[in-house]
Amino acid sequence: MGILLLLPAVEDIIREAMDAKYKKKGRRRFSAVYKDVKTYCLEQRLPVPSRGTIRNRCLTIPQEEKMKSQVGRRAARDKFKQLRGKFPGADTRMPLADRPYAAAPGRAA
Repeated sequence: MGILLLLPAVEDIIREAMDAKYKKKGRRRFSAVYKDVKTYCLEQRLPVPSRGTIRNRCLTIPQEEKMKSQVGRRAARDKFKQLRGKFPGADTRMPLADRPYAAAPGRAA
């Protein structure tokens, strides 16, 4: 991720606001997180981070975690985890003539 230049207290406020607003079901908005962060920082007389900083912190959340919080654990697992089980025919190669990228007979590749 890199070096975080904000105060640890401000980082904690950002994390709490993201948990409260951005990771909930429904529509996620950077602006809602920013408003909460701005309010909390002004109350505690801390420097207010920019909107871009809040947006970048929200974008660091993995897609799987976002989906898990929005549509549920099962849907996220189905989309991001590897499939298990047997796949008949997966151990044999497709014949050369059936491959879509194979050169047609009589044509130079």
